[in-house]
Amino acid sequence: MSKQSFAILRKIGHVDTLISPEKQKWIVEVHPEVSFWELNGKQPLKNKKSSDAGVAERLKLLEPHYPSLKRYLLESASAGTKRDDILDAAVAAWSAERVARGQACSLGGEEVDGRGLRMEIAY
Repeated sequence: MSKQSFAILRKIGHVDTLISPEKQKWIVEVHPEVSFWELNGKQPLKNKKSSDAGVAERLKLLEPHYPSLKRYLLESASAGTKRDDILDAAVAAWSAERVARGQACSLGGEEVDGRGLRMEIAY
């Protein structure tokens, strides 16, 4: 298990106890790299998200949707927040907006788990 996954394990467990098939209409799972893949014309990104080139690549995809993101990215990074975390949050918001407008796509969704929850990632 990655260090990042371990760090949010408790939060994942909390959401897991609250989620139901009915709530899945408005609570969805997203994965930043899948959302960036969609924003990039269904093409994988070329650079690691933590590299300068990766940050620039992701920012270029998000700026048309969030014009002030670059300024916010610089301010937040100087306050100690990792740039790639900010970009991941922004692309998750982009996916959430698509869900709210009924424009989102998903990976999976045909299978359900033992509780009847759809196993899918929205983007």
